Amino acid sequence: MKKIFLSILSGAVLVVLNWFFINSYFTTKPEEEFYEKVTLLRDHILHGAENVSGLAFINTANDIAVIRSGRNHVAAVNRQDLVKFFGVLMSQRAKPKAIVLDQDFYDVYSPDPRVDDTLNALIKKVNNVLVPVKIDSGKIDTPVIHACYGTAGYDTYGLDVDKVKVFETSPLLPSLPALVHSVADGVNYGFRGSLLTANGKLCLNYIWPEYYLKSDKDGEATPVATNQLETMLLDLRDMPGNIHADVDGKVVFMGTFDQKVPTQAEPMEGVKVAANIYLTLRSGQHYVTLWWFLFILTAYSVLSYYAWFKQLPQLDKFFRGFFSDVLADFVKKWFSYTSFLLFLSFCSIFIFRISVNVIVIGFVLSAISYVRFDEHVSNFLIWLKKKNKT
Repeated sequence: MKKIFLSILSGAVLVVLNWFFINSYFTTKPEEEFYEKVTLLRDHILHGAENVSGLAFINTANDIAVIRSGRNHVAAVNRQDLVKFFGVLMSQRAKPKAIVLDQDFYDVYSPDPRVDDTLNALIKKVNNVLVPVKIDSGKIDTPVIHACYGTAGYDTYGLDVDKVKVFETSPLLPSLPALVHSVADGVNYGFRGSLLTANGKLCLNYIWPEYYLKSDKDGEATPVATNQLETMLLDLRDMPGNIHADVDGKVVFMGTFDQKVPTQAEPMEGVKVAANIYLTLRSGQHYVTLWWFLFILTAYSVLSYYAWFKQLPQLDKFFRGFFSDVLADFVKKWFSYTSFLLFLSFCSIFIFRISVNVIVIGFVLSAISYVRFDEHVSNFLIWLKKKNKT
């Protein structure tokens, strides 16, 4: 009974340790590649592609103006055309679920500063416009355009966009995709202590995005058309009612589609990265269920039992009776805690879409087993015990 209790207690400690690592920026390249491959296999077998029909993209890259930024001049979106767009939106009473202005609004529109005031007045009336902001020394760096704010810095542990943070804690602010999820789908994010919840359900604050949207050259199964803002405004000038087909009931992402960032899938426009993270949240990948905790606790408790009280079964002896020595040596080499954890991670990703830390947990279990069963360590502990008695 004591052995079972110690195994469960050890398993619970490993669950907490695993939670710390999967719910943080920490990741390694092998784990990233493993997660990507299992996810692709899962979606191929279960055909789990997220429905992207409720999205709309508007490219502002060809509709720019030169504005003053400090002592320099930079290219930025033509805010006069944004005023025209929101003016049509208001006059036609179009009803998008949300409009994401994935733009930098930290400089005054120097060609005509009054444009910023007009745009702010229109955005206030629309009420569901979302704008990215920066965090500076734990405070929100407020842009000149006022709207619903969300963070859009996809800083990650690796070089690519790997894990992303759903919600900032200092200050308390959602990421732009989480803000879209909240505004467009009515999901209420909050914290219970240090644990993130969505509509009262426990969820991860760090997730690996799934890339439902890729470049057209890779052949999207369900592509989302990208409209050009300049072309749209020409069309809306003569037929303003067409805006309903473009935006009604949709989440509209507006941004430049000429700048790409590295991701696990491919170099991708930042606007599409935000859209993919939103789709990942909408698919519920970040939710953590009680069944996952029971699954992982049971697995860790069993592995802890072997680490503390038994060595892993020597399957190579069984294989030598039926197969070649080469295959038996291969099994002996790879039949380890790491291989068990890889299989555990495969099951966890496939069933629950949650990864399991392999390297750190594998090291802990291997270290326990080494201390418990290595002959040299055992002799040293016996000698140390006798020395303390004398």
